[in-house]
Amino acid sequence: MNLNEYLKTRPVDSKEFQKEMKKQVAFIQSFKMRELRKAIGLTQEELAKKAGVSQNQISKFENGDIDKAQIGTVKKYAKALGMDLVLACDTGEELISLV
Repeated sequence: MNLNEYLKTRPVDSKEFQKEMKKQVAFIQSFKMRELRKAIGLTQEELAKKAGVSQNQISKFENGDIDKAQIGTVKKYAKALGMDLVLACDTGEELISLV
């Protein structure tokens, strides 16, 4: 049985697929942020202290738990790494900057 034949017998649930894709994208983004922190030479504890958040929050963020992170926490994280947080809404015709 090839993949196409298998998928005919067990179709992919598109909602579940999208949910998994979102998790994977969050993980990749978190991985990049973690690698940047390491390149700067900070531990999670050092970054947490610099950002004024708990080490647990840094850990969750760096392990892909981005959806539950508060914007203020992410902003502090970015600032502690020398970056600015950019947040915008995409209407399809324009980006409306929120932060």
